[in-house]
Amino acid sequence: MSHSFSFAQSTAPSGWLIFDNVDFSIQYPGDWDSGDASQTGLIFSAFSKVKSNKDKFRENVNIVTEDLFGKNFDLDKYASVSEAQIEKMIEKGKLIESKRITLNGISFQKMIYTGKSSDIKMKFVAYFCVEKSRAIVLTLTCEESEFSDYSETGEQIISSFKLK
Repeated sequence: MSHSFSFAQSTAPSGWLIFDNVDFSIQYPGDWDSGDASQTGLIFSAFSKVKSNKDKFRENVNIVTEDLFGKNFDLDKYASVSEAQIEKMIEKGKLIESKRITLNGISFQKMIYTGKSSDIKMKFVAYFCVEKSRAIVLTLTCEESEFSDYSETGEQIISSFKLK
């Protein structure tokens, strides 16, 4: 069964670009750079512009898929495993919030968590669903100190995601 969904916005804001492939589309600001999707499972990434030469990290939104064929994973199990991995896989990882949301009849898990990467305090917002024997994970990654500057734009990017 094919689903099409959007968290909020159906048309691209002025100056935004659209990434479109056979499985989904997503919109992102025109002054953000679209990244290389050569990593395993990475389908899309968009990076904020560098604020200054002191900027240590470029905030980003990415989409990763994981093949779950034959693994008998539903959203409940995927959420449970993902929550457990935060403290194990991320230095000083801490889950702040994990809740189920339904958007246009499709269930998602939204997780907000913090941790460290290369001595930088980070904050993450991840939305994921299990669809057609695969997990689809959309993640906003920010320096924790920059989160308030990028959370609205990041959520707007994620809200433009449409599965075909």
